[in-house]
Amino acid sequence: MPIGNGCDNFCSYCVVPYARGREVYRPAGEILDEVKDLVKQGYREIILIAQNVNSYKSEEPPLNFPLCKGENVSLLTKEGRFNFADLLNMVNQIPGDFWIRFFTSHPKDMSDQLIKVLAKCEKVCHQIHLPAQVGDDGVLKRMNRGYTVSDYVKLIKKIKNILNDQIPMANDQTNFKLQIPNSKQFSNFRLIPPEAKSTSLLRQAVWQLPVSITTDIIVGFPGETKKQFDRTAELMRRVKFDMAYIAKYSPRPGTSAFKLADNVSRKEKVKRAKQLDRILRQTALVNNKKYLGKTVEVLVESKTKAGEWFGKTATGKDIRFSADSEALKAGDFIKVKVTRAKEFCLSGAAAKKYKGVRFGN
Repeated sequence: MPIGNGCDNFCSYCVVPYARGREVYRPAGEILDEVKDLVKQGYREIILIAQNVNSYKSEEPPLNFPLCKGENVSLLTKEGRFNFADLLNMVNQIPGDFWIRFFTSHPKDMSDQLIKVLAKCEKVCHQIHLPAQVGDDGVLKRMNRGYTVSDYVKLIKKIKNILNDQIPMANDQTNFKLQIPNSKQFSNFRLIPPEAKSTSLLRQAVWQLPVSITTDIIVGFPGETKKQFDRTAELMRRVKFDMAYIAKYSPRPGTSAFKLADNVSRKEKVKRAKQLDRILRQTALVNNKKYLGKTVEVLVESKTKAGEWFGKTATGKDIRFSADSEALKAGDFIKVKVTRAKEFCLSGAAAKKYKGVRFGN
């Protein structure tokens, strides 16, 4: 669901500001009305998109809509505008059983307010796509990205610290965000604080899906040396991305980078991309293995010709699973126990102990 178009950032390699113009965003009230209509129609996943979705702003807050929850929501920024954190919080309050995702975010616009709102909103999926592009400050400057590698790493650390639960859950327990373990289950926890007696504190103690961090990477930008590329490889090892979309640089007429000599050979670009892909496969597999033995909520998308079901977790993980329910269909939410993990896909079976599939319309 588009909430805006255009871009004001003018990254040196990108043609979007010239092809689509400067940033223009839809009024917040219009967006909220469309989401409400889509939810009434039975849509289970709302994906808010823009070239830089987290730089969203509206000149005035929507009328006749409940205030955002949480003390970290502004309603109006210091500039007198309704921002993306406010919008997400209001979309989250729309009645219905659905997930919210958003793409694509610019690192410089990922504010503390937005991160805290992500932690508060139960319908917002913890899948954050945050393009790094490269891991070298010199190349980032030539790209006109507006941040350093240190800025990016600190931001990732902050996101993980705020969104990830620090207390693991036993393998035989569900990690659905609002599932509360009983006293017997609590005996399996290792680090439960003594004061965790109220419902809210119990919820904080439940193991939750670890936030999924995905990114975009460009290899072979003009002038990128082997040492500079090695720093990108090191960034990937350090951040441990769940997914990365790795592109080989190609000149775009009209951009400022088009004037630079495309002096990294095609062969070298392919070599560098393959090296990053190997790192990605290693980190993605390590991340996916954390799901083994866990029960996760899955949004059903389709059924294969072989009779296997396919869906996604809230963290954007593809998952294939078996289920014996004849009533199951695309658009349903179901709990699945993960039994196998590959680099970019999970496998499992519908959890028989968890009844009550949330069927779609």
